[in-house]
Amino acid sequence: FYTKLQGEKVAKLESITTGSLLRVTPRLLNDNGTQKIMLNLNIQDGQQSDTQSETDPLPEVQNSEIASQATLLAGQSLLLGGFKQGKQIHSQNKIPLLGDIPVVGHLFRNDTTQVHSVIRLFLIKASVVNNGISHG
Repeated sequence: FYTKLQGEKVAKLESITTGSLLRVTPRLLNDNGTQKIMLNLNIQDGQQSDTQSETDPLPEVQNSEIASQATLLAGQSLLLGGFKQGKQIHSQNKIPLLGDIPVVGHLFRNDTTQVHSVIRLFLIKASVVNNGISHG
């Protein structure tokens, strides 16, 4: 989505990104006849929050970023992890009035806690698609 930034005399739209973005820049290396691939990796993960304030109509966005560099032999794979999200949801169901009575109210209500955990992993395989040598 876009947000409008306003100043005294200028206004412009600024892009705000949520979701996952994977940027990989490969570089071929020749190390004594062994073909290696150096990868510059940048992974961004943005999540839009469910809550909005009354004063600010824009949703809150939380961004995380991993930047790394790895050198692999052609055909090898790299497993990247590190984005872990946890969320706890507390809820209460009760019989009106009876659930609010001190001492015995707990008999008429049910408290639950749900825990959600998500771990994001990225598996990247380094392969040479076209090395520029003509076969013919």
